[in-house]
Amino acid sequence: MTSKLKCPVCNVLLTECGDLLFCPNDHCGWVGNAEIWHALTQAKQDLEVARKALNDAKQTLFYCWDTYDIHSAKCTAEDVEKALEQIEHKE
Repeated sequence: MTSKLKCPVCNVLLTECGDLLFCPNDHCGWVGNAEIWHALTQAKQDLEVARKALNDAKQTLFYCWDTYDIHSAKCTAEDVEKALEQIEHKE
């Protein structure tokens, strides 16, 4: 399973060396165990979810600013809340 992990920075397949995995890309070169790589990958995915939600919210709120559409603003706030709940990994 760990041999199929890709570097979340440069998307290159990681190379195993004992208990460690490293990115063979000369411009990257990160090294860590599988737990670190999984955490980095999850953090990158969480960031993309948050970025999308915030960009959508920004567009809707600018629109609402121009048209005073309170319902759209409320829906946007709910979408942002859902995105934040999605990235909170409660164990």
